[in-house]
Amino acid sequence: MKNCIVAFLLSCLLAFSGLAQAQAPLTDDQISRWIRTVQELQMFEDDFDDEEDWALAEDEDLSLEQIYRQLAQSEARVREIIQRHGFRDGDEWAGIGSRISQAFMTLEAGDMQAEFRREMEQARREIRQSEHFTDEQKAMMLEQIEQSQKMMEAHLGSASEEDVAAVRAKRRELRELFEYDDDD
Repeated sequence: MKNCIVAFLLSCLLAFSGLAQAQAPLTDDQISRWIRTVQELQMFEDDFDDEEDWALAEDEDLSLEQIYRQLAQSEARVREIIQRHGFRDGDEWAGIGSRISQAFMTLEAGDMQAEFRREMEQARREIRQSEHFTDEQKAMMLEQIEQSQKMMEAHLGSASEEDVAAVRAKRRELRELFEYDDDD
C-alpha cells in the first residue's frame, strides 16, 4: 500500500511539473513590447561599446534565446531598455524573443515547406529511377534526403500553433523589424 501511495504521489508530481513547464501562448502585448524593445535597441546600436554584442548571431553554436540573453546581459543600458518595456529581466525578454522569432520563421517558411516537400519527393523519384547509382548509393542518398526533411520539419515544428497565430497578427511589423524582403 505504501508503494502505491508513493507511486501515486510521484506520478502526480510529474504530471503537475509538466503542466507548470508548459508555456502560455504569446500575447499581442508581449509581441508588441518585444518589438518596441528591439526598435529602441536598434536606435542605440551605434552607441554601444562592444560591437561583438551585435554580431552574436554569427556564433552558430548559440540558440536564438542564448543570443538574445547575451545581448540582454551586455550592458546596463540594454537591461534598462528591456525593463522599461515591461519585461522582468533579460531572461524573460530572451525567452519571449526566441519564441517570437521561431514562430515568425515557421510562419514565413510555411509556403517554402510545401515546395521543399515536392522537391524532395521529385528527388526521391529521380534517385530510385536512376541507372547511374548502385542500390547502396541510392539508399544512402534517400536516407540523406529523409534526414534533411526531418531536420527541417523538426526545426519548423518547434513553434506552437498558438504562437504562430499570435505572430501572424504582427507579421508586417516583424518583417520590418527583421528587414525581411517581401517579394509578394
